[in-house]
Amino acid sequence: MTNYPKHKPDITKKSSPADNRQAIAPYNFVELPDDVLPAPTLSSDECVKTYTEGNEQEHSHLVRHDCYLPQRYTGYITATLVADSPIYIRTGLDTDIFPDITEKPFDRLDDEQKTYYAQFFTLCEKLALPGSSLRGMLRSLVEIVSHSKITRVTKRQPFFRTLTDHAMKDDYSVHFVSKYGYVQHASYPRAPCYGTSVRTGFLVRSSSGKYVIEECESGRIKRGQIPGTKGITEDLYDRKGALRTPKWEYQHRRIYVNLDTVNDHFFPKNPRHLDMYLRYRAVTQASFQQTQETPQEGVLVLTGHMPDKKMEFVFLHDTITTHQVDEAIIDRFHDDDQISQWQERAFCKDQPQSNCRKRDGMLRDGEREPVFFLLSPDGKVRFFGRAQNFRLPYLHAPYDFVPSDLRDPAITDLAEVIFGYVPTDDGERQDKRPSYAGRVFIDDAFLTSPVKYLNEEKPYLTPRILASPKPTTFQHYLVQEDEQPNNLMHYGKTPNRDTIIRGHKLYWHQEQSRQYISETWIKRISETDHKRVEKAPKQYTIIRPLAPGASFQACIRFENLSNIELGVLLWTLNLASKPSYRFKLGMGKPLGMGSVRFDNIQVIHSERQIRYTSLFDTDANWITGDKEMSASLQDQCITAFQQYVMKHYGLQDIKFDELPRIQMLRWLLAWPGPGYDQTYTQAQDSTRYMEIERQRKKGCISDKLKNKRDTVNEYVNRPVLPGPWQVLGYEPPPCLPAPNKESLSPEPIQVTPDQYGVIQTLATDDQVGYVEDVDGNRYPYQVNHIAADVSLEDRQRITFRVEKRKISEGSGKKRRNKRRDCAVEIQPVKWIESKKTESD
Repeated sequence: MTNYPKHKPDITKKSSPADNRQAIAPYNFVELPDDVLPAPTLSSDECVKTYTEGNEQEHSHLVRHDCYLPQRYTGYITATLVADSPIYIRTGLDTDIFPDITEKPFDRLDDEQKTYYAQFFTLCEKLALPGSSLRGMLRSLVEIVSHSKITRVTKRQPFFRTLTDHAMKDDYSVHFVSKYGYVQHASYPRAPCYGTSVRTGFLVRSSSGKYVIEECESGRIKRGQIPGTKGITEDLYDRKGALRTPKWEYQHRRIYVNLDTVNDHFFPKNPRHLDMYLRYRAVTQASFQQTQETPQEGVLVLTGHMPDKKMEFVFLHDTITTHQVDEAIIDRFHDDDQISQWQERAFCKDQPQSNCRKRDGMLRDGEREPVFFLLSPDGKVRFFGRAQNFRLPYLHAPYDFVPSDLRDPAITDLAEVIFGYVPTDDGERQDKRPSYAGRVFIDDAFLTSPVKYLNEEKPYLTPRILASPKPTTFQHYLVQEDEQPNNLMHYGKTPNRDTIIRGHKLYWHQEQSRQYISETWIKRISETDHKRVEKAPKQYTIIRPLAPGASFQACIRFENLSNIELGVLLWTLNLASKPSYRFKLGMGKPLGMGSVRFDNIQVIHSERQIRYTSLFDTDANWITGDKEMSASLQDQCITAFQQYVMKHYGLQDIKFDELPRIQMLRWLLAWPGPGYDQTYTQAQDSTRYMEIERQRKKGCISDKLKNKRDTVNEYVNRPVLPGPWQVLGYEPPPCLPAPNKESLSPEPIQVTPDQYGVIQTLATDDQVGYVEDVDGNRYPYQVNHIAADVSLEDRQRITFRVEKRKISEGSGKKRRNKRRDCAVEIQPVKWIESKKTESD
């Protein structure tokens, strides 16, 4: 990881919005680890064994579930979970009403359904925090603390569409625009000539259920040439503003035209274009009735309003060729990030003879949809859209920017052995591990304090927009070594060479009042501008959060945890028991909701041997074997975990809490969060979302000075999100010293061995043993292959060579010798540590 790009430590902050490069957000990131910390290797008696076709395989990192191991810890942890800000988890839905509510947008539910869906989570008629939510919160934090793999990152490519963005306009134009050189003109001797790389056709669903695009010719028609119009926007489009939609008396209407051949057409000087030529086929005449002057039948296609736009499209019905469309592309077309507001308004709703799928903007069944599309270099359809400059998926997904060694399926990390996992391939390598059930179980936490909602008078609040994460804001989600707009990294760059993802995303705490005044929180959370709600009803919901101070009784049960595994769990929980730290749970995290702490943590160790050897004690009480774990024993577990981490990285001169990732985690979990000691407005501004329509009078962090409107788009200059240290005004964390490789190197030996390996199965006089090398290859060996006077142990590091030797296979009458690759001349490697501390 040390060779991967590092985020710029000091993003420029200026008082002038035009010069400021520092973005703000309610979240930030804990950087990626240098490498993955694998789970400890187990003995043969402790690990899981699987059998495939009679062959036994040991999984050296997975603890068996079929018995209680005496050298491991089994028990439970109880604690009181207290919410120090409003907390809300949406109610669960019964199976009989689940389809009625989830298959419709929230704004289309009736009032009864909305209020039912807005309730706080209830179980057995009691308010509770679901164990699944607590488990997800705890696992995410354990993954950070234990330097585990990064796998829960979206594998879907984001979409982009831009012709003016400095960071990526060239990357977009290279797919859509072709330059044909320069054209001589009387006034402009070197007028550039451009054309489009986009093709046109009709998307059709065949009888087999597969989608194809029937490619066709197309031409450009001036609005004044369309019969019945004068060429002005209102003739073709309803409403006003950028989201105006086509009138269906024109959209996709049959039209007859006469087209000229492909020609270069001069664009006169105007505010949006340089003096240039555009290559296309022009409509010379048009009519809604076929005539001798308009012999070619086509379809009129309106692609939306743009300033200074003067032409629309006509698709001809003559098919040139047919292209197969992958089902995955159809699925991506219906993606929420691809369907624009204009598409939702312009297609399907109240459309004649349409059979829309579930929501507006979808493709229509049984219709020939006019579409624009691009072909990839191998001749396959890359993507399609409803306008010539449609949204295009990036070449890469955020998952691709996770370094491959941080998502290696061959590694089993601490979070996986504690919480379990299901094998998932990383797209390049197959995950051959078996599924594994976790050994930590989290119960639902029931409310123990009196029920007190945040707003008793009007219980249902309409919060500010709670949208899903937007990784398309690449200047926040990807490491940026340079903050200048022209040099920003995005998802079209080369993964892991140009940039990587920022790391684990966490939300800042936002305490607004130490007295927990409900009115302050209501003002902070609620959307007070009713016009915004009316303008975009699909983006809003209603909730019923509990007031700060709500407490819940939590219980975490665990089985067969080692001191290292229990140590990482205790270190994480203890962090939230300190006055200066909180965790985040539930909805509304960007608004400051869901800040929780753990009080009265009690760790119970259940000694199973005592529990199952006797029923009653001398006083006739049940013998449970439960005993509170002492503070010193808990500290020993935490110390064992910390030493395991530091030994893996070869670090001896710094403490665990001084690791950069642990510092960043502490900064992001710090309570009450950045700006808490300032005024209410200033504190809010330090952790708010940037806005697309920010009132200039309220102040903005980014703006183009030429913009004279009352509102500004704070994203337009793509300011870069700084590291958490810069948000808090701290110095960036120091770089770690280079690992002490000497402590991990074998002693020099006189003869250089062919390979290093580990003893997997010990050989005896009657049994063949096995060796596994560093590449995972397994070789059998016999006792007589071991160097003289050498005793070997299970999981011992060794040196060996590979030769063809006879190895006995089978038993009884079927026993025979067979020549095969075997490990020979086996001898142990003495592993030394360069420096031992007093604690060692």
